[in-house]
Formats: sequence, structure tokens, C-alpha cells
Amino acid sequence: MTVLTSSSFRRFLLRARIFVYLFAAAAVVYLAWRFDTVTLPEEGCSPVRSLQPGARLFVDLHPGVIVDGDRLLFSDENGELLLGVVAPLPESAPPEFAERAAAGELWIVADDPTCPARDSRALGPIPLDRVAGRVFLAL
Repeated sequence: MTVLTSSSFRRFLLRARIFVYLFAAAAVVYLAWRFDTVTLPEEGCSPVRSLQPGARLFVDLHPGVIVDGDRLLFSDENGELLLGVVAPLPESAPPEFAERAAAGELWIVADDPTCPARDSRALGPIPLDRVAGRVFLAL
């Protein structure tokens, strides 16, 4: 039977403490890489009904799966950051839009008609490489 002495127990506690610190540091690095916050301007309107002007958005910068109804930050061809909701491609869309959507591009729209915004109706389907992140929490 092994008996822990006071010095061996202290070594164990020191190693455990170092492990906890390294694990916590790795968790902070992962969270900083994976998530970000964005605050919507308080003046004006929000193109997404469920998000109010001035809301603080928690954004997943590396979303795995994107489905209809997800709120996304995306950029236009000039790099301007826009906000919208993933929607199914409308039946009235041109055939080339249907081909692009079938290739994996997203149809992203502003769902608040009282707030003018640029979305897929003006830009066409949005390539996945222009998606900046998925909003997963808004305060």
C-alpha cells in the first residue's frame, strides 16, 4: 500500500494546479477564436425583426451547420457587414439563382419590411465564404 507523504501531496497539488491553469488558458484562447460580440447601432432600425437596435449580439465565427431561420452576419462584395436571416430560395428566383443555391450558396433576407436593407434580393445568393458568423444570442 502506497502512503502519500506531505511533500508528494504538495507535488500532486502543484501539478493539478498547473493543469487547471493550462486548461483555463486553452479555453480562453478557444473562446476568443470561436466567438465575438457585435453591438447594433442604437439609431436607425434592425433588418431582422427579432433583433432590436442597440442589441449586443454574440456571434459564432465558425458555425458548423447553417439552416433556414439562422440570423447571420455576412458581407457584400465591398466588404460591408450586413445582417439577415437565412430563408428558402423563393420560387420566383431566376434559374441561375437556383443553381447557385444548389451549389451551397445561401439566400439571406431582411425580414423586417420597415427597415431598408441590402440582402439576397439585391445581391443574389451569398457564398459561404462571405458569412462572417451566426448570431446565437442577443441581449
